[in-house]
Amino acid sequence: MKKLTFIFTLLIILSMAVVMVVIPSQSKGQNKTVKEQTNKIPDNINKIVQNSCAPCHMQGGKGMALAHLNFSNWETYSPEKQADKAASVCKQLTKGSMPPKGFKASHPDAVPTAEQIKAVCDWADSLKKK
Repeated sequence: MKKLTFIFTLLIILSMAVVMVVIPSQSKGQNKTVKEQTNKIPDNINKIVQNSCAPCHMQGGKGMALAHLNFSNWETYSPEKQADKAASVCKQLTKGSMPPKGFKASHPDAVPTAEQIKAVCDWADSLKKK
């Protein structure tokens, strides 16, 4: 009976080891596939993001801002999530609620121009169509 219990326990441990090896390797492949399918931020939009959004919405930024959008993780977002986030950025810029008033006051050079806002919105629209 002890021998049977030992064998059963050994089988369970081996099964768990196989699961721990197989599942992470499968998810790595899935992450790579999602990353390959995502949309890179174009250079002209990235310049706007770096100037107007990065201080709060990139690694090292504000907690609440990062919770809503983290451009450092952009390529980990699915194409659908990227399209939603980009549309939200367009909406916030168009309404004038982003960048926030306090940031605008202390960083007037970071306020996007009407032309830059249009470029962001055009980019956001292009993501919806994909």
